[in-house]
Order: sequence, then structure tokens, then C-alpha cells
Amino acid sequence: EGFEVFTPEYVSVNIDTQKPCGYWMKRLPKKSYPFIYLTDASFVAQKEYDLEFILKLLKNFGAAINFLHQNGMYIGDVSGTNVHFDEEGIVYIIDVDSNGIDEYKSVMYTSIFADPNAFTSETSMTTTPTTDWYSYAIISFMSIFRAHPFKGIYFENVDGKCKVMKTEDRMKN
Repeated sequence: EGFEVFTPEYVSVNIDTQKPCGYWMKRLPKKSYPFIYLTDASFVAQKEYDLEFILKLLKNFGAAINFLHQNGMYIGDVSGTNVHFDEEGIVYIIDVDSNGIDEYKSVMYTSIFADPNAFTSETSMTTTPTTDWYSYAIISFMSIFRAHPFKGIYFENVDGKCKVMKTEDRMKN
């Protein structure tokens, strides 16, 4: 199929409280890489990935998103580090603790992949299937052109409100 979604296999429970505190997932293949690596020209050159291979990855990534959406789920926190791939072009969706369904909206996001239209003036981002596609578009652009389409625009949480971070403030860290 070209993709695999890694879901929790076992729930970890706190010994003292007996409340869930995490989960275990299957391990990624040893030779898999986060999508963010595709933004590194030296990595792409070393691996000899051509545009055809990158487009195959993006096609498989899109198929994974479609599969989740058709089954009533969405990823939520789509980022260059929670989507991986291997040398065969198989795409792996991980970090599913932020996945969402209609009754349980995900509020997790990674700022450089976040859809600015999903923010309100009073709260942080609420993710939806539409925000998955926005993040997919950003990752696709970055994978092909090795640059962010809106370079220099980053968001930060200030007193519970999402604000555009000034470049000079970002450079201080």
C-alpha cells in the first residue's frame, strides 16, 4: 500500500495511581528517516534521492492521510518528524497521541507546519482534516524545494494566544 500508521499496542499504567500514562508502539524500521531530512540537500544527495522518489513518498504520504480521513480520523500534529519513510518508499505515520476524531479534537501542532487559519484570537490551534492537508502541503513544498514557503513566519503561545513570533525574538534562542 505504500504506508503504515503506527498505532498504540499497549497502554502504560502508573504503578501508584493505576492511571494510563503513555503507550508502546511498534518500532520503526532501522533504515527509516523523518521527512524533515528531505529538506537537507546533503542528505538527499548522499542518498541519491531523485525527484521521482520524493514524489513517490509524497504520494504515499497523501494516501495515508486519505486512509485516515476515510476512516474518520485525522493526524492533527502533522510534522516533518512524525512522518517517516524508508528506502523502499514506504511512509510511516507515528506520534499518534495527537490524532483526532470528531469527538476528540486534537490541539497539538508544530508551529512551522501549522495552518494559521486554524488559530483563533483567544485559543491555540484546533486541528482538523483540513489542517492535515495544509501541513502536508508545507511538507511537500519543503521536501521538493528544501525551503519553507513562508520562511520567517513562526508562531508562539503568549498567554494562551497564538502570535506571530518576531524574527529577532526567534534568533535569541
